Amino acid sequence: MSLRTSSLVLPAFLLAACGSETPAPQGPEVRCAIGPGAELAEVCTLERTDPVEFIIHHPDGGFRRFVWADTGELTLADGAEPLSVTDSIDDPEVIEMTVGSDRYRLRRALVAASSDE
Repeated sequence: MSLRTSSLVLPAFLLAACGSETPAPQGPEVRCAIGPGAELAEVCTLERTDPVEFIIHHPDGGFRRFVWADTGELTLADGAEPLSVTDSIDDPEVIEMTVGSDRYRLRRALVAASSDE
């Protein structure tokens, strides 16, 4: 009898775990184009995790984690693909970042390393 009861408890537990939703990330929306041929739109969310690190969440649930290195250079935390960071030609307060086929355009002040270390 206990074997039969425990065999019912495990699927119910697994089903409950699958049903829980992760809360949406909190932070300002930023312009991004995720994937080849995508147009820039304000659909990504920037989450500041500490003074030198931030995450950009994609609308599909994916994300990229960025870190300010001790050298003052912005780097990709996982380093799986190269990161390109350029100043916008339209606005000196905006930077444009590219990782693979993903592009981001955001205000420099949003991602500047904080001195609150």
